[in-house]
Amino acid sequence: MFSSNTPIKLGKIVVIFVLLITCWQAAKILLVAFFSLKAEQEFGSALHDAASRARVSSYLSQAQQFDPKDPDIQLSLGRLQMMNPVRLENANLGAALIHYRNASALQPHRALAWANIFVVKTGLKTFDLERQEALEKAALYGGWDPEVQYLIVDAGTRAWLQATRHDRVQIIDMATRGLVTRSRYRRAQLENLLRTRGFEALVCGELIHQAKESAFCPDL
Repeated sequence: MFSSNTPIKLGKIVVIFVLLITCWQAAKILLVAFFSLKAEQEFGSALHDAASRARVSSYLSQAQQFDPKDPDIQLSLGRLQMMNPVRLENANLGAALIHYRNASALQPHRALAWANIFVVKTGLKTFDLERQEALEKAALYGGWDPEVQYLIVDAGTRAWLQATRHDRVQIIDMATRGLVTRSRYRRAQLENLLRTRGFEALVCGELIHQAKESAFCPDL
């Protein structure tokens, strides 16, 4: 037979169990934040330093063990794969694509994930429906995000001749938005990219008569 104190003891056990679970969840969050911060601190030198890349990889792997469903970790793992001091291999791009796909699946409205899928597919020279979808969703969810704008315009101008008319209009739209961003640094960065790529000549050469192009082609 149970004593009169049994319900109280069971209640205490439940409370202790809940507290332990809560503490473990809090500890995991802190550990993920710690390893992610350590990785971010190393990213600056990871491009040209193999030891730094190894440390970044280790930190991110440890963070992923504690939270495999964190989209930020997936984005960072993809970013790491894109860092090659000599040249990007298809294997690196393929590995990065997996991480960016994971990030977009975990957080479907994450424009940065879709923008990076567009970048990787462009690097792989794979101009398929997934690439087109990535461009559209990056524009939809992050049309006013300067980082997303830069990624789209950078990759889009690299493969301008392979872009469809619809894709070119979206790339032009992203560039137009980027030129009115409040961040002077981001705006100057985009202006330099457009100037280096000869963006005005690309756009005006197409003669796509749209009001949004007037800033680039005043004579049309």
